[in-house]
Amino acid sequence: MSETNSSGKYRRQLIVAMVDGDDAAGNVAQAEALNAKERDAVLPSEVVVLHFGAAPDGRADAGDVEQLRLALEGKRQVAMPVDAQARLYLLGEGSAARRTLAGCAPEAVAALLADAGLRAIRLLSIVGDGAGRDPDRTDDAQLDPQATSFASRLHQSLQDRGIATTVNARVGAVRVLTQAGSAGSVAIEAGRKLASAHPDAEATQHHPAATKLRLRWENGRQVREWSY
Repeated sequence: MSETNSSGKYRRQLIVAMVDGDDAAGNVAQAEALNAKERDAVLPSEVVVLHFGAAPDGRADAGDVEQLRLALEGKRQVAMPVDAQARLYLLGEGSAARRTLAGCAPEAVAALLADAGLRAIRLLSIVGDGAGRDPDRTDDAQLDPQATSFASRLHQSLQDRGIATTVNARVGAVRVLTQAGSAGSVAIEAGRKLASAHPDAEATQHHPAATKLRLRWENGRQVREWSY
């Protein structure tokens, strides 16, 4: 597709499924469901799957990285580049305790994206358990300026590479519904996300309060706030 989103919020979207073998099929299915999510306005979107090797090397498959490069340039399924008017999703198995996504450190992910050609992005949204959580702080201290999570380190590392953006991440568990379901008595469409307040809790709520962290830059300072 080449049409732009008529709402004007994003020109296009790219979903990167990062898989390391633990739950490759499940994460790819979630990425595809997110890609197929029904929206009020057309949003050109595509999925790139990055397969990562075992630790300690843990490098992404070279062929997959080439597909990412092509997608960022607008030379794959969506005929427009990823730029400052686009949204990028990173989806994978998150670990708040290790501050990793698909086994990767945030600095390595930032380097991978920059090396593949990312130069600007309006919003980077992480779909991974506890990506926004500082495991060394209590629930009510997650907005502390010194709080350190996978997301905050990725946000900083991208800035260090000249990519100033906003990053969203959950402090608890999160999953994309691969088929229609419910949160309590509320019906939820496939492609939407359910979350929880803690990574160890099952993601069963839609938009639970104080679970989605937003990281942005203000006068050179990293600001943490609740998206909801």
